[in-house]
Amino acid sequence: MKKIYLLLILFAAGVSMKAQTLMSGGLTYRLESDTTVAVTRPQAGSYSGAVMIPTRVNFDGENLSVTAIDSAAFAGSAVTHVVVPNGVTRIGPRAFADATDLQGVTLPATLSSIEAETFKGSGLSSLAVPEGVTRIGERALADCGNLRWLFLPESLEVVGTEAFDYCLGLSEIHLASSQVLRRADAFRDLRGIDVVTRADSVTVAYEESDEWQDVGGVTFYTADDFEVSLDPDADVVNGNWAHFSLPEGLAYAIYDDVDSLIGVASSSDVYVPILDRDVDYTIVPTTLTRNAEPLVATVPRTMMAPSPIAGLIDENQLAPAEPNIYASGGVIYITGDNYGKWVWIHDVYGQLWLERPAREGNVGCLPPGRVYVVRVGDTVKKVVL
Repeated sequence: MKKIYLLLILFAAGVSMKAQTLMSGGLTYRLESDTTVAVTRPQAGSYSGAVMIPTRVNFDGENLSVTAIDSAAFAGSAVTHVVVPNGVTRIGPRAFADATDLQGVTLPATLSSIEAETFKGSGLSSLAVPEGVTRIGERALADCGNLRWLFLPESLEVVGTEAFDYCLGLSEIHLASSQVLRRADAFRDLRGIDVVTRADSVTVAYEESDEWQDVGGVTFYTADDFEVSLDPDADVVNGNWAHFSLPEGLAYAIYDDVDSLIGVASSSDVYVPILDRDVDYTIVPTTLTRNAEPLVATVPRTMMAPSPIAGLIDENQLAPAEPNIYASGGVIYITGDNYGKWVWIHDVYGQLWLERPAREGNVGCLPPGRVYVVRVGDTVKKVVL
């Protein structure tokens, strides 16, 4: 009897754990709370190519905020670029370790630390750490043989032991911090490195500090002015992202059209979301020690990929509703013959908001004031909430 009871507990735990994982837009998420999720490793295979993590995902009618990336989520994968959105506050240890195809990552303004071995052994050629990050963990970028440029913010206080161990190609560190970093031993194994600071006074402070006088192979300089131009033509990536190519060896702070910092890109490839309105993004070329003149990247809504439900409906004459689909008082009602059918709800730009069996009933948790395309089986209808 005890054995049966134990098996039932284990079975229930297995079901519970399985329910904590969901998939959306090609990414796997782990449910952290009733309202938040973390990007996690897929149950089979691994990620590849350019990955743009959304700020929110919709699952079973609930809008969930993406707030974290799990440990080793992209480790050993074939990802080439990753955009981490604002709202993500934690990236776990070894999140991108040994991702040898990784060329660039955009980190959010909401991040506070880079954990141990986060990018160890990856293919990064540059990394821009956003303002607000105070700590870089042990061996965070160790064994990154392609790393050439590193941009460290004024907020940075601590760099862990061997953070840049065996980064044999590293040639420039742009160091905006105005205080002498503790654990300067993290830099002791580097040779032929130019450390560029904000001002002469900061350079002198580093050169005269006891911690840094024992660090060989490092020469301090003061930042120079520079200029950058923008090619206005953009490519569309993954349907809803615009890609701009810019000169390498710099970081790029990206602001939306209400002057909110989206993130800091660490390579010459800058990705911005295509929205349901025309957007003028401001891209500031920066070394974190000095900024160039801002660039304006115009991204029209027409760049967005056609809706995946295009062709299922006639814009002027909708298909007859059987099952019956209608909206009232902020609720989408699905009645009639729903047996064995599924419901899919997209907005008019093709973003999937809900996917579930139709028998689970009405939908009352979608953002109001929008047009939705509801498909139940082969029946498709537009509704307005």
